Amino acid sequence: MLAKIVAFQPKNKIQSQNTGLTEALSFLNRVSAIVDRHDDFKTATRKIFAEVCTYTQWPIAHLYINTTEKPETYISNGIWFLENGFDKNAIDEFVTISEESIFETGKGLIGLIAQEKEAKAIEDVTVLTQFLRAEAAARNGVRGFFGFPILVNQKCVAVAEFYSRQTGLLDPTALEIMQYVSSQLARLYERATHLDHQEQLIKQFQSNVQTSIQKLAEGSHELENVASGVQQQANLTNRQSDQVTRGSNSIAGNMETLQQAMEDLVHIEGQTLQSSTTVNSTVEELAKNVMTTLQELRQLGTLSAQIESIAQNVSEISSQVRMLGLNASIEAARAGIAGKGFAIVAGEIKSLAQQSEKSSQDISTQLSEIRTIADSSITCMQTVRQSMDMLENCTGNLSNVVDQQHQATKTIRQNLTDAQGTFAHIGQDIAGMGNASADLLNLAQNASTQVQSIKGLSESISSSSHDFIAALKN
Repeated sequence: MLAKIVAFQPKNKIQSQNTGLTEALSFLNRVSAIVDRHDDFKTATRKIFAEVCTYTQWPIAHLYINTTEKPETYISNGIWFLENGFDKNAIDEFVTISEESIFETGKGLIGLIAQEKEAKAIEDVTVLTQFLRAEAAARNGVRGFFGFPILVNQKCVAVAEFYSRQTGLLDPTALEIMQYVSSQLARLYERATHLDHQEQLIKQFQSNVQTSIQKLAEGSHELENVASGVQQQANLTNRQSDQVTRGSNSIAGNMETLQQAMEDLVHIEGQTLQSSTTVNSTVEELAKNVMTTLQELRQLGTLSAQIESIAQNVSEISSQVRMLGLNASIEAARAGIAGKGFAIVAGEIKSLAQQSEKSSQDISTQLSEIRTIADSSITCMQTVRQSMDMLENCTGNLSNVVDQQHQATKTIRQNLTDAQGTFAHIGQDIAGMGNASADLLNLAQNASTQVQSIKGLSESISSSSHDFIAALKN
């Protein structure tokens, strides 16, 4: 037969030992005193469980507590009480399963108490289907049960469970007294939660203060370094400003010299451009003359060839005349005394023919040399012509370069004029920079003073925070 769930109803009750009013009041006073004396939730809960187990003579007590991760879930927090002399090994399986069990609201006996927010009593849990640990309880000899919720602001924050080794129900008066125990445990839980929250706030506050003080100290140290650096930089800037001023004065003088040099360069480049134009004209005229000479040399070669041909013809005629003179001499010798005069004439003709032939050969030799010289001259003049073409291209390119350089020089001169105007403004800026560096030096000195004030304030805050935290803890 299944046992019935009893909500403090005096059915089939088994009378525990006599609990008189005096004993009940003493029990309640001891519970209240435990709550008043102890702030640690686990320690105080175990002491209260010890009082409850002694008062009810139920030897086993255990607590399930609501998890913060899952608001509708209850788990064991390791708070157990077993009366003196109780063999823990006898219920070791039941303890292990209880600590591993997780109850959601409305599931299992613990979940049902949390959902209904009412105490429950069971005569024998081993035959109750809602009791999820029934088999382990039967094997370990766990029978009777009563449990009650611990409510804070009408929210079930924990469920206390108590067991006996025999079947039975707790005395109705004792069950009603457990309502007060529940309220005391709720007060203990609420105070412990408040203290934990307060401790967390104190730790957070202390951490924030320490972090702020550390950051303030680091910031003041960095500010001090920055102020020192700014002061050094300001001094360096003053020195550099003086150097820049001296340098700018030197640059101003150099710019005037450079401006005059640019004017001279523009003038010289103008003359160079004119000279380049003249050179171009001269080179073009010279190229024309070379071409004319080359043509005349070619004509000379042609004429020499023609003369050489004529000389060859003369040489051939002379050879024929010499042969005629020889024949005339032979005929004169045949004529005897009658041909003696003719022999003299034939001899002269022969001699004249030989001279003519020799002269024509000399003319051919000289003409050949002339042709050789003419050919060599033509080759040289062709080379000169090529050189003149290259020179003409170079002079043309030179003219373009000179013209471009002339234009660039004009641009540089204009830029130099603009730079002189800009440099005048730079001089004004340098003067302003000197004034700014002086102001920066004053600011750096003021910053050093403020850093010392911040250090004192940081130490004061640290001391005050320690006093405040100590006052909170006390």
